[in-house]
Amino acid sequence: MHLTPHEQERLMIRASADLVERRLVRKPDLKLNYPEVMALFAAYVLEEARHGEKTVAELMDTNLSDVAQDLQDRLDKLGTNVTLPTIPSTSPSPGTSSSQGTSPQQGTSPAQGTSPAQGQPTPPQGRPTIYVMDGVQEMIGDVQIEATFEDGTKLVTIPNPLGLPRDTAEVYPGKYEHPGGTIPYNLAGGTSFPKGKTLWVINTADRPIQVGSHYHLDDVNKHKVDASGNVLRKGLDFYENVKDGSGNDQQSSQRADVRGYRLHIAAGTSERFEPGADAARRVWVVPIEGDLDVWGLQAGKDATEARVPRR
Repeated sequence: MHLTPHEQERLMIRASADLVERRLVRKPDLKLNYPEVMALFAAYVLEEARHGEKTVAELMDTNLSDVAQDLQDRLDKLGTNVTLPTIPSTSPSPGTSSSQGTSPQQGTSPAQGTSPAQGQPTPPQGRPTIYVMDGVQEMIGDVQIEATFEDGTKLVTIPNPLGLPRDTAEVYPGKYEHPGGTIPYNLAGGTSFPKGKTLWVINTADRPIQVGSHYHLDDVNKHKVDASGNVLRKGLDFYENVKDGSGNDQQSSQRADVRGYRLHIAAGTSERFEPGADAARRVWVVPIEGDLDVWGLQAGKDATEARVPRR
């Protein structure tokens, strides 16, 4: 029997979920950690899809109570005397209590896996549920599982199945504690003003173009014309910025040279430029720093083309 890496991963998920279920059989009020919860969600989606029980849209609304109900139903069919915890009638509204990961013996409600901010319904009182450790709700954002349905393989995305992260959570793994106020970046030396300049961008193509924070603007899918003004390729067209009589910014008719520039946006983010002249946008660009050798991005560059000017 020869299994592909993809099939091996699915078997590992199923084996992991089986181990977690055995632990819950032994101790139904056990508080699960991050990998245990993820294994249960992944295995539940894979099985529901394989048996054709639910559609992609239905699986996208999965919460922890659905997973617990499925496990409880299977335990009942096996004739076990195991009963998972249930959502109490005194349960507070999801997302307003630090209920995830605490047991009823502590006077709080179990994990319900929904949040009113997402428009998901609150699981009915009395439904089975599963407890999770403190901080697990804050660690799990979108859960994505590639599952095999009767009509093919599809990606199922479950947004915040345990509810939205809570800023008031005492345990918040990986949370960034930012200082108050604005954090400036790309400042000109010795000033509080960003270096660079304002340009205008028009997307002449027929589809949106997205540009990352550190992508060299001269290497994007640019609008190109020959010496006679004939269009060779449609894409992003950059124009200089000028001031009108009232001192307001407006687009110039002069095309801008963007060699050595990138967008002035936070690192790791991107800007999306929609097609059409009416979607012209004003952007701030800043010089590329460092050795100024920009290889890649476009094929066939030589050393001269890869070297960008210092701005």
